[in-house]
Amino acid sequence: PRLATLVMNQHSPAQGHEDLEAQH
Repeated sequence: PRLATLVMNQHSPAQGHEDLEAQH
């Protein structure tokens, strides 16, 4: 689960995916 967050974070951090993942 944490790996997916990291990947999403560095993939498009300006998109707000990291925010969604953090809430998840």
